[in-house]
Amino acid sequence: MGGKSTSQGLVQVNYNKTWGWVCADQWDKQDADVACRRMDFDGSLSSFKKNEESKETNHYAWLNNIQCTGIERSLFSCIHDGLKPHNCEGRRRAGARCRPEGTKVRLVAEDNVSSEGRVEVFYNGTWGSVCSAYWDLKEANVVCLFGKRIFGEHIETNVSTQ
Repeated sequence: MGGKSTSQGLVQVNYNKTWGWVCADQWDKQDADVACRRMDFDGSLSSFKKNEESKETNHYAWLNNIQCTGIERSLFSCIHDGLKPHNCEGRRRAGARCRPEGTKVRLVAEDNVSSEGRVEVFYNGTWGSVCSAYWDLKEANVVCLFGKRIFGEHIETNVSTQ
């Protein structure tokens, strides 16, 4: 909430049909990862803490001293001081910079070779093959250059650009 983009800002949770802040005490990247994944991002880039100067009293701080491992499905599943109104020390509130969702791409290997195969993209909730019309070395290089980020490993390319 209140960030420079839709993928960053102060974190709020809804409990008992009421929105409330998350205190920044012990807030770290693992906590931000859980919050971002809950909002359908691919985890967080970083966490931050912000002193809120506002005198608003209509928003509770529902969670304090959150300690997530990073694999929980919700901030409520993490260790915390209980679901109740909290007084955040110094009005410090938790924030997250979420990893913007990118295009999801995968290789479907024919022979268990992770560095080659049919290229598929995830779009509108479905995996589909990329059409080979107009597909050439340039497009293949783009997929391979992003191999480490997309496929979790470095894909060696030995390609000449004659």
